[in-house]
Amino acid sequence: MVVGVVLLAALAAILAVALPGGPSGVQLASFVGKDRRQAIAAAHRLGVVPKFVSGASAAPEGTVFKQVPGAGTEVEPGSPVILVLSKGPAGSADAVPPGDQPGERPNGPGKGPGTGEGHDRDRGKGPEH
Repeated sequence: MVVGVVLLAALAAILAVALPGGPSGVQLASFVGKDRRQAIAAAHRLGVVPKFVSGASAAPEGTVFKQVPGAGTEVEPGSPVILVLSKGPAGSADAVPPGDQPGERPNGPGKGPGTGEGHDRDRGKGPEH
């Protein structure tokens, strides 16, 4: 009798997964605003696999600002979810303040110490011949 109950329960579980209308998907929550660690934890709770990429955004650096598929979408367990982490506004990481550009000095571009131009004349040695 116990064996029959166990077999019946196993058959019911198999049919619930295999037949349409059974529990087959996971509804995605929003990952937006979470940092990488928080997003990984949320993805594991949902049973999906986070895939991280970076993009320029006004969102705080290191936080998710976009996800694909979007929140509310139903996906299969184990599905990948692309999470875009902010690396800050475009150009902010590579921006060089004025006056710090290579070859640019307060005396003008290419002038002054360290540029190789005008340096010997500034010391009074004159140009080499």
